[in-house]
Amino acid sequence: MTKFHLYLDQRDLINLAEGRDDGLKTLLFKEISNGHVQIVLSLMHVVETWKYVDNKAKLNLAAYADSLSPIQLLFRSALFREEMLRAFYVFRGEEVETLFVAEHHQVDRSYPLSVEKHRIFSPFRKSVMEILSPTSVVNQIESCRNSFTQMLTFIEEDHRIVRLVSDVHDSYPDWSIHVKTKINGELPGKTKWLLGIVRSALGNINLERDEAEDFVHGLEITTCPAICVYLRIKDAINKDKTPTPHPSEMVDIAHAVAIPYCDAFSTDKRIWDYVRRCKISSQMFPEGYALFSTAFKSLASATISIEEWHATVNKQLTTDSTRTGFSSGVSKTAG
Repeated sequence: MTKFHLYLDQRDLINLAEGRDDGLKTLLFKEISNGHVQIVLSLMHVVETWKYVDNKAKLNLAAYADSLSPIQLLFRSALFREEMLRAFYVFRGEEVETLFVAEHHQVDRSYPLSVEKHRIFSPFRKSVMEILSPTSVVNQIESCRNSFTQMLTFIEEDHRIVRLVSDVHDSYPDWSIHVKTKINGELPGKTKWLLGIVRSALGNINLERDEAEDFVHGLEITTCPAICVYLRIKDAINKDKTPTPHPSEMVDIAHAVAIPYCDAFSTDKRIWDYVRRCKISSQMFPEGYALFSTAFKSLASATISIEEWHATVNKQLTTDSTRTGFSSGVSKTAG
């Protein structure tokens, strides 16, 4: 069954947990229970919650997050790698099935390529624990699958995880605008950055440097929706009149990679304005590669988005209750 995928900004998650919009809070529980709405969270939410000083507030928020039965979006760097790997296989003529469901699938990295392989891409996982590494840490805390609350407990108790999450959080300003430029053209460092993702994504697939560069130069960036959104917003910030980005802006950009994989995305006014200026919409991506329909900066808009989605789905049910297949080399299953 098709579901409405809703990604909540940390601020909106807090507002709902504290009862500042009881109408939407009630609606969400009803729609989640009916199987119509799927809340999407990410490692970013865990990191931001873990940093709270007030332990009671931290645990209350985690308990509310768990009550929403969320699925987890892959963390930014992992999502970029999976997108790039999918693009590489499609580039080589392989078929990759895209699933908007939270199954534990990774794009098959076997090489040489084989048409007999069933390759799957999904931006979601059932548990935040399926996103973390190294494997030894994941295995040790496998018991906290699907629990935001238990994840916080383990972070407090295991310093390896604290270091891991701290490193993740401190890395957000990476590739930030140290020297802003108003020069038109490619975002400084873009090609080098993309090549880095290619090397990380392909792992043991040994590409010659010129082969990797040919792949990057020929890459249609919209086939990697999260990377595309990230680059567009980075470029908009780079050309903004503001002298330097606020540190929280880098955190918000880490959330923004969720945009193409949700029907609705809540964010603050700054990122919402960048999305508007960049003209980001589902139409910019190949059919079936993205779910995105709207970004909003107030929770009231979430209620409207859900109502509009219901109207659209009810209309589609007269002819087709599933999302249809899409462009060459890729197929899709709705979640």
